[in-house]
Amino acid sequence: MTGAMTGAMAGEASRVRRTTGAGSLARATTDEASPAWATTDEASPARATSDEASPARATERSFSHLLVCGGAGFIGSAFVRRLLARGDGTRITVLDKLTYAGNLANLDPVRADPYQAARFRFVRGDIADRATVWPLLAEADAVVNFAAESHVDRSILDSEAFLATGVLGVHVLLEGCRRELERRGRSIRYLQVSTDEVYGSVDAPVSEDAPLRPRSPYAAAKAAGDLLVASYAVTFGLDALVTRGANTYGPYQHPEKLIPLFVTNAIDGLPLPLYGDGLQRRDWLYVDDHAAAIEHVLRYGAPGAVYNVPGAGERANREIVARLLELLGAPWDLVRQVPDRPGHDRRYALDGRKLAALGWRPQVHLDEGLARTVAWYRGHEAWWRPLKSGEWEEYWRRQYAARLAAGRPFRAGDDAEDPLNGGPAGIAEERPAGRGGGLAEAAPNGVGGEPAEPTDGERSGFHGPAGDGPAGDCPAGDVPAGDGPGAA
Repeated sequence: MTGAMTGAMAGEASRVRRTTGAGSLARATTDEASPAWATTDEASPARATSDEASPARATERSFSHLLVCGGAGFIGSAFVRRLLARGDGTRITVLDKLTYAGNLANLDPVRADPYQAARFRFVRGDIADRATVWPLLAEADAVVNFAAESHVDRSILDSEAFLATGVLGVHVLLEGCRRELERRGRSIRYLQVSTDEVYGSVDAPVSEDAPLRPRSPYAAAKAAGDLLVASYAVTFGLDALVTRGANTYGPYQHPEKLIPLFVTNAIDGLPLPLYGDGLQRRDWLYVDDHAAAIEHVLRYGAPGAVYNVPGAGERANREIVARLLELLGAPWDLVRQVPDRPGHDRRYALDGRKLAALGWRPQVHLDEGLARTVAWYRGHEAWWRPLKSGEWEEYWRRQYAARLAAGRPFRAGDDAEDPLNGGPAGIAEERPAGRGGGLAEAAPNGVGGEPAEPTDGERSGFHGPAGDGPAGDCPAGDVPAGDGPGAA
């Protein structure tokens, strides 16, 4: 079905002339095809060759009125802030149920600006409620669906809400789009924001036609939604697309996720529960990059296509933790090694060459993105502290109390072969092209060399002697998961 989605509708792309001026979703002012940093990470083959970097793109789409579902969440609100800040006349209606992960405060910058606020409308509602959804679809010329119950841990505790939003809600949206196709005689554009987790745990970066092998209720619900989108594109001719994003991080992310949880807990001197050996590898994507990629696909993507959205490089979870502690000046003894969660995927990695060929690449280097994120949480305690009260206390008890009781301090041990006793050594240093585990030196066309077989140290992502605290023997290096897409 995934192959059908990426290919069957490609030849049916309608040609829509680009309109300019007020009321259109105009081209971004930044050139997203030219990243601000020169090096690349061979672990994430998201970089195109010089021939691919300037492809013959599909006709650029313009939209005067967008319906953004889940637009008060982490990635959705970044997308809304980005588009409305441009001031090109685009109007946006946000539909959000405002569950624990939806937060109107994420949209305060929009509501505080009179010009943006005049082009913005908020509707509180459920995407599974057709009485709410279908009238909103009748007013829009495109819909972007971020709405999702997004945290893997919560899907293990209670999966029903994930299916209601990720499957039934998507079905209501697609049925509404089908009705609009019949009424208007043309399809409104539908973009489903999905996750790299639908591919399951992988041994190497995967392309969009890889089989879907979800291993958690969250990922299974997202995969089901993707397949529904594919079926409506093929069966009914909907102008529908899917993006699958890497682990996303950045400002406004709910503190249940790895990075904001560890940052906010460290600020308060609370324990940092690190699952297992901490060597689960993720490709990290800054939230503003993710929002930019979704806009790019909305404008240029081919009908029926799927696009992976990779980050700027892979890192193991404990490498991320070591860098956060360094940025915060916090001690490593806050980290508690706790029993791993059931079915925890070891690695997510995306092949992003298809999106690079469409003209988009990530802009924010991981090291820069982490520094921005830590600074934001330090400066916005009034935003995150209310989220860590009330319902949060019960969630924390259910998710971590028993694990913390069974855990132990994460310290170096006597057995150097035991990865649990490796001790932190910071984020892996940058290496020349052709070496695994770090940033590749840019080749003339912007592509790093083929990765060599990594050494044992590179496989673990750690280098230098082990120690009881955050060792500083290695230089720090490197970028978003998801809100919806990609819990660590």
